[in-house]
Amino acid sequence: MSTTERASRPNDPARPDDAASGRLASRRTFLGRAAGALAGASVAGLGTAAAVPAASSPVTPEDPALVALGEKVGPALDAFRAAKAAKAEARARAEALCPAVPADLVHQDGRQPFVLNLHACVREEVDVEGQPVRPPGWRDASGRWEQPRGRSIYAAGYIEEAIEEGWLAASPRSRQGRHVRHLLALAEQHESARAAAIEMSGLPAAKEALRAAERDLEALAQNVRDTEAATPAGVLIIARVAAAFGEATHPATAGVVLGPALVGAVLRVIDAKGGGAADA
Repeated sequence: MSTTERASRPNDPARPDDAASGRLASRRTFLGRAAGALAGASVAGLGTAAAVPAASSPVTPEDPALVALGEKVGPALDAFRAAKAAKAEARARAEALCPAVPADLVHQDGRQPFVLNLHACVREEVDVEGQPVRPPGWRDASGRWEQPRGRSIYAAGYIEEAIEEGWLAASPRSRQGRHVRHLLALAEQHESARAAAIEMSGLPAAKEALRAAERDLEALAQNVRDTEAATPAGVLIIARVAAAFGEATHPATAGVVLGPALVGAVLRVIDAKGGGAADA
């Protein structure tokens, strides 16, 4: 039969191999798009969990374990967000309560040349969460990033250790010794007041509560990874968990953990529908 004759017969059914080729091409198109969307094992395209619509009521034969895990996503994400907000408030309180560093505890090269080895008794200034406090960096003419160090603060523990080991003189009869003992007492007083202020702010407890909320979301993601969704509702549950876990950590981290599970679930749903995929 010629091509013209075949075209003139609209009711002539397509050959079986034509239909199979169409399904194969359609599936390849979908796989290509899925691979691009999840490149680098990232779920950034999912957005935040709040932007993902709630899963519809799952129907059989969806895995009951996956359905049960899906019901935990909302409460776990709410708990994480509440803990994150509480930690931010506690940090602000700690910063307001902590005393300023006394000027005598700020080390400056050349300011106290008569105190031998005292320069080795400093640590970099840190914030209320123990992170370095540094001035803003800049990029030089060659494009290299320059990051200056923060202030160096005399630390009571370092001074005590130096005195005990004998390489920092602290005799009360010498000028150096009296100065070293003054710095030791001042550092102990400042560090004690700072620790009390941080504890009073509730920051340590708030940080632990946030870590617990993050661990709950991580455990949820790990459990979902071990399931096999069989319906579109199950696919949506995995996507919601991935978005929630990504909000608590990073989208790329969530992609590494749940990306393969999400792709596998999508392919199972497509196969269950006969291997077809929408071209749009």
